Amino acid sequence: MGNTKEKEKTILCFGSYSEGDTLAFEIYDSLKGCVDGKNLVKCKSPFELAEHLEKEDVIILDVVKGIEKIRIFDSVEEFKKTQTVTIHDLDLGFFIKLLENMKDSSFRIIGIPFGKKIGEVLEDVRNLISSI
Repeated sequence: MGNTKEKEKTILCFGSYSEGDTLAFEIYDSLKGCVDGKNLVKCKSPFELAEHLEKEDVIILDVVKGIEKIRIFDSVEEFKKTQTVTIHDLDLGFFIKLLENMKDSSFRIIGIPFGKKIGEVLEDVRNLISSI
């Protein structure tokens, strides 16, 4: 019989230390070790995505302009319609689409509204991560 072991769920928290783009890192700092069954990883570059694909079920957490509340994007096409804030001018959506095609993978993205404070979103993010 084949190996049916489920992949570890990993939340990749994308951001940078630029103004307005630290929220995913603040969420990482607050939730690391506090969400059972999920591995949280702080990511500064889209190149880090590939490191996690083989052995992990990857979910991306990113700050997004133009959304009013936390939401899950189930497709990269839907995500690319927004204006992400992450990692300066690198297009995270482009890297996700490239990896989906190369690795035959798909990604879910948790979008956090730009401009929110951690106290406004932390509990909702914790609940959402726990539920997936």
